Amino acid sequence: MLDTDRARLDERYLSALSTREFGTLRSIFAPHIRFRALVPGGLREANGVEETIAMIEGWYRGCDTVDVVASSISHAADRAGIAYRLRVHENGRWYIIGQDVFYALEAGKIAAMDLLCSGFRPEENRLDSN
Repeated sequence: MLDTDRARLDERYLSALSTREFGTLRSIFAPHIRFRALVPGGLREANGVEETIAMIEGWYRGCDTVDVVASSISHAADRAGIAYRLRVHENGRWYIIGQDVFYALEAGKIAAMDLLCSGFRPEENRLDSN
């Protein structure tokens, strides 16, 4: 896969998260994806695209706004990484979420993904606020 193709895949992933277009996520994940997420509640694992989509959708189902406020992309050999920060609105409150993902491709689709998540952090608790 060319770097430009991989960059487009990264952009599609971030766009699909922010718009909650789970069908788009389904189209970029391999049917047999292995998904692991380390979240504040512990390790979560999903096998296959349907389990993976259900897990991700569960995290964002109650959000009425999801904005990507920062992102960076890095690639190293056969692994790609995306670090991003989301600002989400859920149940009348604003939250910041930090997630870092690393993924491997197979036939142009994401076949394995490892995610590290900060959890939904109330925006008013920002470390840089006075």
